[in-house]
Amino acid sequence: MYDQRCNPLFWGNLRVTSPIALVERIDDKTDLHLICGKEDDVTQPYLTKIYGDVLKEQGKKVTVDLIPGGHGIFLDDFVVDAVVRKVNVL
Repeated sequence: MYDQRCNPLFWGNLRVTSPIALVERIDDKTDLHLICGKEDDVTQPYLTKIYGDVLKEQGKKVTVDLIPGGHGIFLDDFVVDAVVRKVNVL
């Protein structure tokens, strides 16, 4: 990741390299929504699918959506609408 983005956050040894290592820490009541761009070369859609499958296998409530676009989908209408729906539930 450091080589790809040159972000010092990713320099050196990371304590955790996969969110899968932390699934057991997620409360079963948490409603998760994973959204990834189909052309994302950083997060990569297949990793999102695997993560979603592991979450489901461990009894977590999760929705996985792959949408058109790359890594910069944060302001995509689908993402904004999904965030607004989650916030309105709170």
